[in-house]
Amino acid sequence: MADAVVVNGIYYKRRNPWGVFGLSIITLGIYAIVWYYKINNELRNYGIENRPGIATLAVTLGALLLVPPFVSYYKSADRILQAQKRAQSEERIIPVLALLLILVVSVFALPYYQSQLNKVWDAEAE
Repeated sequence: MADAVVVNGIYYKRRNPWGVFGLSIITLGIYAIVWYYKINNELRNYGIENRPGIATLAVTLGALLLVPPFVSYYKSADRILQAQKRAQSEERIIPVLALLLILVVSVFALPYYQSQLNKVWDAEAE
């Protein structure tokens, strides 16, 4: 389901976007939380300033305050955009579109995030 990509001696996972979706559905959202931490941690390891624990906390317990999850999802999309620019990926994520997907169809946004992150690893693998 996931291919390993090595960048500067660090392993990153190129995950199947629809696998992320399916596992999130099957595990009733538990995998989505783990996945969210992992992608933010990968972005931090890649050199994009980030605090994966805080980002994950914002989408879990922060949901009680309504606003933090949306801020966190937007910032994560922006981090993916920064990584895409750094990797010189041709196609780029649109953070506002990512946020709208979260607002409208929630779990269907996960494949979009993952497919855009995969573009970073694809660009680095070349």
